[in-house]
Amino acid sequence: MGTKWKETEQTEGNDGDASQQGAASIADVSVEVATVDHTLQKLRRMYRKTRRRPKGLKRLWAYLLNVPHITIIITAVVFVVVVIIWSLLWVFVFRRESYSGAYFAGMFRVANVEFIPEYRQAESHEFVSMATKIQHVVSSVYKMSSVARLYKQAVISDLSNNNKGGVLVHFWMVFIVPQLKTTAMCEQCIEAILRDSIYTSLKNRSSVGYLLGLPVDMDSILINRVQRTDFSSNTADSQCVDKLYANLPEVSVPLNVYSSWGGVNCHVKLTSLAGSLIRLTVTSLLIEPTDCVNDGLTVYDALLPMRGRILHRLCAPVSSSFSIVSTSNVMLLSFRMTSGNKSFKGHFEAIAEEICMSQIETKSEPDISGQIYSPFYPSLLPPQCSCSWMFKTPNSNLGVALQFQNYVLKQKDMKGCNDGWWKVNKVIFCGMYVGYHTMFRIPSHSPEIEFRCSSQNSAQPFQASYTSYNISQPCPEGQFLCTTGLCVKKSQLCDGVDDCQDESDEDFCSRPTVTCGTKSPPHPLLVCNGEMDCTDGADEINCTQETSCSAISYQCRSGSCILKKNAKCDDIPDCRDNSDEKDC
Repeated sequence: MGTKWKETEQTEGNDGDASQQGAASIADVSVEVATVDHTLQKLRRMYRKTRRRPKGLKRLWAYLLNVPHITIIITAVVFVVVVIIWSLLWVFVFRRESYSGAYFAGMFRVANVEFIPEYRQAESHEFVSMATKIQHVVSSVYKMSSVARLYKQAVISDLSNNNKGGVLVHFWMVFIVPQLKTTAMCEQCIEAILRDSIYTSLKNRSSVGYLLGLPVDMDSILINRVQRTDFSSNTADSQCVDKLYANLPEVSVPLNVYSSWGGVNCHVKLTSLAGSLIRLTVTSLLIEPTDCVNDGLTVYDALLPMRGRILHRLCAPVSSSFSIVSTSNVMLLSFRMTSGNKSFKGHFEAIAEEICMSQIETKSEPDISGQIYSPFYPSLLPPQCSCSWMFKTPNSNLGVALQFQNYVLKQKDMKGCNDGWWKVNKVIFCGMYVGYHTMFRIPSHSPEIEFRCSSQNSAQPFQASYTSYNISQPCPEGQFLCTTGLCVKKSQLCDGVDDCQDESDEDFCSRPTVTCGTKSPPHPLLVCNGEMDCTDGADEINCTQETSCSAISYQCRSGSCILKKNAKCDDIPDCRDNSDEKDC
């Protein structure tokens, strides 16, 4: 039994050991299973983390797709698109269209250079050499100026002699200017660049300075802005430019222009020998009156169409001959003719500069008189001219009276004189054109009179009769002194007739009685005054009847006068030549 118990005990012991070993094995398996689970969970978490990363992009999109952010994004995108489109339009469309040419015509005198006849021929070697030198100087000045980026070219058009010596240069300048900078291209600004380049080199109060070594008279500089058509029609390639030269004084050179020339914009350049002036005589001009829009003739005191040198413009047909005088030895005729029977006939000649100075002794008898005339009479007055008269009467009690046909002298005020500058014994007067006679009295027995032309263009000539008069009694006994200076009989005061030609003899008169019967005609002051004073209108009939010219009548272009006072542009033709309804 003991042995059996031991065996049993041993067996139980063995069973216990086996159970312990089995428990250990189960524990190991559990540990391994737990370890695997832990690893799987760890892997699962890692996998989930990798799957969560796209959710960050979704959050980003959700953040970006928020309403305020969408607005900012759309605005930024639209801005970028607009900038791109605007840049493309600027490069391919607006930049090309916003640039335009600015054209200028200019002139100046090169001093200390002898003029040679070859300079008149643009094809000669001498002209090309001198023109190239001057062109280089002008281009260098403007390429170093504030408008250097806009400057394109300078073209020398003409080289001519002049009355002050040296060579007179006419040239073109072309600038390529954006629309935003057109105000910077004023002609005063362009001219100032040239003047400033010379001003620093002036010495000893001389007007001649140096333009990059070229001696230039600063007083002769003039630059005007012109149209592109002026530039294109005046270049050497134009088929309608002619040059004529008068080399002998007082010898007429015929000048005839017809529309069959084939151009609507033709130019004739006239030059004469140095020291002379040019007198152009217009015999006839057959064009259509269109205010120079389609047909017309413009006369320039230069060889290029410069606005500041216009002498005269003709925009209507001319049938009576008249003359125009230049201020130098050059002149340009610019014709504009459309198709049809259009023509110009005339001639030009070289004339000497007129020295207008006279010493005149008057007679004691007031009925004996003489005549004084404007310079170059009967030609139109040029913009620059002068004349002087020194009178002397027989005794100190007599003065000098000047009677003008269509001119009046009034003492100068703050304004300038547009129709003549006068100095009478150191007192300044201005002349004005009027439609009646005037008398200007000078209470001095030895007056000195100086006249200067002051109009920007050619002006009408004048003439005056001079007589002696009694200083203490300007008008004879029994006569009335008008404000025009004329003398009329006192019996003519307040008679309804404008005897003074300015109605001063009818001032301060009582209103005339309205008499409209058949036996007594209406008072002259009531006739054709534009008001129907008579019930039957008898005072406003026959108003186109010609009468003597006065301040209260209307003067037609033919020179005749009519009773109607306000005939100009009333839509009713009153003059026989219908001039009262022209240029309205």
